[in-house]
Parts: sequence; C-alpha cells; structure tokens
Amino acid sequence: MNPTRTGFLDALAKMGVVVEQGAPVERNGEPSADLRVRYGPLKGTRIDFAWSGNCAISFSRVPQMGRLGPNSYFACGYSGHGVVGSHLFGRILAQAVDGDLS
Repeated sequence: MNPTRTGFLDALAKMGVVVEQGAPVERNGEPSADLRVRYGPLKGTRIDFAWSGNCAISFSRVPQMGRLGPNSYFACGYSGHGVVGSHLFGRILAQAVDGDLS
C-alpha cells in the first residue's frame, strides 16, 4: 500500500476495525494490496486532521464542461462527484487544447 494514502485505514484501526492487507502488488504504477476488513463494535476516536472545501453543485446536479472561446475551456459543477469526473473531463479538455475537438 502507498504509505501516503492510508489515513482512512489508520482511522478505522483506531476505532477497533481489523484491517488485514494481502500481498503487496503494483497496480497502474501505484503500490497496492487487497484488503480484508472485519469490524464489530466501534469505539470513538479523535481525528486529528480533516479536509473540507466548497462543493460546487450545479442546478441539474450534472457536471458542466465546455468551451468559452478559442483558448478558454471550463469544467465545473461535479456536485460532490469530482474524483471520477474531473479526471475524465481533464483528459477531454487536454485533448481539446491539443487540437482534438472530436
């Protein structure tokens, strides 16, 4: 597992969840492992660090992407689902900037 991406698992362990990691593997260039999670009664724990930010919600809750001018593109309104959509939209907009408008 990538040691910089285990915060959620660390918090679960503090609450009493048993997380077992399988053999380390590399997936898409990222250290990874299969996980087996067993839980029972959870105990409260202090979370020392948290992240929050603004969440742009579009009127229709559908993300928007487009072109404003010859050299101006936008993508917004992921409505809390930007982790997946932003990667796809970023690739599409990068191709558009590179001249591929298909």
